[in-house]
Amino acid sequence: MQLQCVGCSGPVSASEAQCPRCGRAVDADGNGLPDDLDRKVQRSVKKALHEAKAEEAEAKARQDRKRQADTVRLRLQLNQESPRSFFGLAWRRGRNTFLAMFFLFAVGVVIPARLLLSATAGSTPAGLVWCPLQCPECHGPGHIFMWRYRGPWHSNKGRMGTALVCHNPNFDVDRATWLDVSRQNDSLQPYIVHGFVAYLVDSVGLALVFAILRSFIGTSRALKELDIQRRELEAEAARLRA
Repeated sequence: MQLQCVGCSGPVSASEAQCPRCGRAVDADGNGLPDDLDRKVQRSVKKALHEAKAEEAEAKARQDRKRQADTVRLRLQLNQESPRSFFGLAWRRGRNTFLAMFFLFAVGVVIPARLLLSATAGSTPAGLVWCPLQCPECHGPGHIFMWRYRGPWHSNKGRMGTALVCHNPNFDVDRATWLDVSRQNDSLQPYIVHGFVAYLVDSVGLALVFAILRSFIGTSRALKELDIQRRELEAEAARLRA
């Protein structure tokens, strides 16, 4: 193998200990390889590593482009499947809003809303909807009573700090206090809506309110945005294909 001296670039042999031209040691670093051969090996290794990194980067770039293309294709498909009529889109927006809000309310978000409604209006949707079904003499909107309860668990409705009492001819709900409800709990059982029922009805009622509002508010703008988004997605898909 023809080698060169790394000092003067003159020809040397692997069997020689020193360069015949400049006297520099052929294996100056003492690693068992002539310095010129060692340098060529290092260059080859660096080139191979560089090429491997370039291939890895290109493979990653291809994966990223494919992932972006799949995402754009999915978004475009969803956009194309979206209704293009006002009432069709309003129905979809309302349905999705109802499901999302009912889930949020069902896991506990409805509690602050019920507290706000009970503080301002004295009742919640459950009083209007369920009280007429509670008993023959009951009617809405009823009244929610809340107080700080400390003590053992009770199976009676409205005994543990909150009670939705329907309007009825035997108990003046409008003038009563939470203390009256607590003391007369046993006699008021026929007029008190079960806490689980009230919570469920309030969740459905409030979710419906949000759904109806979102069905008609902003739907016209959403229709225009769908067309704009479709054109943008089509252009992005064409760019990724190219």
